[in-house]
Parts: sequence; structure tokens; C-alpha cells
Amino acid sequence: TTEQGTARRPTRLSWYGDSVSATDALPGRIRARLQDVFGDGGPGFVHAVAPHRFNHSLAVARTSSGSWRTFGVSLQNVGDHLYGLGNATAEGQGTIKLSAKTPSGKLTSVDVYYLAQPSGGTAELDVDGEVKATIDTSAEKKTARFESVRVPDGDHQVALKASGKVRLFGFALERDAGVVVDNMALVSATAKNMLLNQAEHWQAQLAHRETDLVLIMIGTNEAQWLSGSERSMAEYEEIWKKLLTPVRAARPRGACLVVSPLDQAEADGDELKARRGMPAMVATQRKVAFELGCGFWDTFTWMGGSGASIKWRKRGLVGTDFAHLSGRGTAMVADGLADALVAGYKAYKGR
Repeated sequence: TTEQGTARRPTRLSWYGDSVSATDALPGRIRARLQDVFGDGGPGFVHAVAPHRFNHSLAVARTSSGSWRTFGVSLQNVGDHLYGLGNATAEGQGTIKLSAKTPSGKLTSVDVYYLAQPSGGTAELDVDGEVKATIDTSAEKKTARFESVRVPDGDHQVALKASGKVRLFGFALERDAGVVVDNMALVSATAKNMLLNQAEHWQAQLAHRETDLVLIMIGTNEAQWLSGSERSMAEYEEIWKKLLTPVRAARPRGACLVVSPLDQAEADGDELKARRGMPAMVATQRKVAFELGCGFWDTFTWMGGSGASIKWRKRGLVGTDFAHLSGRGTAMVADGLADALVAGYKAYKGR
């Protein structure tokens, strides 16, 4: 319906990952590619406040002032394990300002994801200088809630002004059609620490978002300590099953795609060698993805398999840590995945 122009909402892709994609360079290029083909659906979901200085969104201009404290599954943890859709939350008071930076620069809706809680404060949702909603975040017990407002399709300046103790998960900024790519990647994220987000809570957040395709690219950090042994992979398999279960339960008719980590290298004395645990990690991710009804894109094999990162470094495609992509490397991986997504869509449409 998006391609036909009859959609009533944008097609939503939600990207979860680690520092390889936290800057939004990788998801952002995929966003640009898909919006060029299927239309600009807006920025999508963004964290209320950047949870880390290396976490960015290329789709939105976002500033904050006041006394906001951020928490995330891989960073500063929060005791109630309620991290929202994007695995990160901000609490405090002050002002957050947002505007779209996607090609059209336009919005038709703003959806605030927040936590109602005892002694919660209030917030005004302001669009172009006009208060569109007043949000009371006080409640007898902690409950995730949402506040949505509609605006005419156009270039809008959004501001949330919070007083007292206000807990936010993020904002969804959209248009009525096109494609959005949410980037919820977090620095230092792993499959294991993503489980810190209370499963039932995260599932409800995913269900509200109504994501059409959830993509998860995790493994950069685990690769440094997972040996690839039978025991470690058995534990890793169980972690991935727990991670994907709420994704499948939230959107039984939606799609999910596990994107394998990049190949890595490690020092062995004065010699560089391919990181030994990578093939087993990738195989485990593939196994669980298929068992739970998700697709799998094998970035590891696509880039050349074991030892590829050493070759990519010589070509200037990965950094000196043999784990993170350069600008050119990012473009190659993003274009490869975007091409695969479009090709898969065309094959599906032609059935």
C-alpha cells in the first residue's frame, strides 16, 4: 500500500544495534535509500535525549535543556527495568526541541512515549509555539503511556516542556505515508543486556509502535569474549531466543530480520588473525532467527567471511579496531542490505 499510495501510515522499520550503527550512519543510509524509493515517512522514533554522546539521529534535529538524566540497557541502568521502545529512557525536567531533517522536512503526527508514575510531573507538547497537549505523568503505579497529536502535513517545530519529574522514552515523528527507519542502536549494546528491558514492557512498546520490520544487528561486543565453544554458544542461543520472543509476540504478522555482525580481527602476538568465535556466533544467530520465524542477512559472509576485516582494513573500509566501519565501509554495507531488502520486496510482490 505504501508503494501504491493508499497507505494510511508509513511503513515502519525499527533498527536495534550496537556502536556499529549507533551514530545512525548505517541505518541512516538505509533510511535515505528506502525513502528515495518509497517516499519520506518522516524521522520515525527517536530517543527523547541522546543516551550517549555517540548516539545520533540523522533524521531529526534534537536539542535539550534542563536537568535530564539518561539511562540505557548498556549504559546507566535503571532499577525498574522499564527502558521503553528504544532501550533507553530520560528523566528530569526542562525542554526538548525537535524538527524533521528527512528530505521533505515534514510531519503529520507526533507520538510521545512516556512513563506515568507516582509523583510524576507534567509536560506540555508544543507545536509551532502552540500547546497541543498537556500530559499529566502522575499515576498510582508505573504505567507506560502515549500521547499523540495530529498536525497538517508540513514543516513543524516540536517542543516538549516538562515540569517536575517526567520520564520519557522517546518521540515518533511521522507523515501519513512513505517509509521510516527508527534507529534504536546503543553504544555497548549486546544481546544479553538488551534483555534488561523488561520483556512484557518491551513487547507492549513494540506492539504500540506497530513496526513492520524489526532489524537487530548485535555482536560487535560479544565477539570480544565469546570463544565459539559449544558451551558458550548454547548460552548465546538461549539469550537470542529470549531476545526475539517478545519481538515475534508483539507483531505476529510483522517481519523481523537478524543482521549478522561484521567479521573482526584480533592480535596473536605480532600477527593479526581472524577472531575465532565469529563463525559460531553467526551460525547461532542464523539458527535462532530461522527457528523463531525471522529472516537472516549474513553480513559476515557477504563481506568475505573469516579474515575479511583484515582485507577490509587494507582497503580503508574498517577502522584500526577491525570492528567499526569507515564511511566507505558503512556505505557498502548499507547499500548491500538496502539492495537485499528491495530485492526481497520485489520477489515477494512478484509471487
